[in-house]
Amino acid sequence: MGNSLKSDVKSKNSENSVSADPVLKMEGSLDQSFEKMESKNHTEVSYEEIHIDAIPGIGPAVPEELIQAVCEYMEKMAATQRGMVMPRNITNYNCPPLEVLDY
Repeated sequence: MGNSLKSDVKSKNSENSVSADPVLKMEGSLDQSFEKMESKNHTEVSYEEIHIDAIPGIGPAVPEELIQAVCEYMEKMAATQRGMVMPRNITNYNCPPLEVLDY
């Protein structure tokens, strides 16, 4: 009975090694096919360098009255929000505009 058990273990080990070989072969073939596909799809892309000079400031100057109105609004919001202001306060319709609007 001990011999038959050993032969069963040997046969199972040999089955495992045989089943592993096709997997390894399959992985190798996948790598090769991927390399072929990659070489077919590989194209050179050229980029043109663009240099942009720095621009001092963004947009026109903001009048002092407008800056003061925004500061007062933010102080009111901070008083009601434990000393904090949030992005939603800037986008709120009650907030004065942050730029001169010419319609």
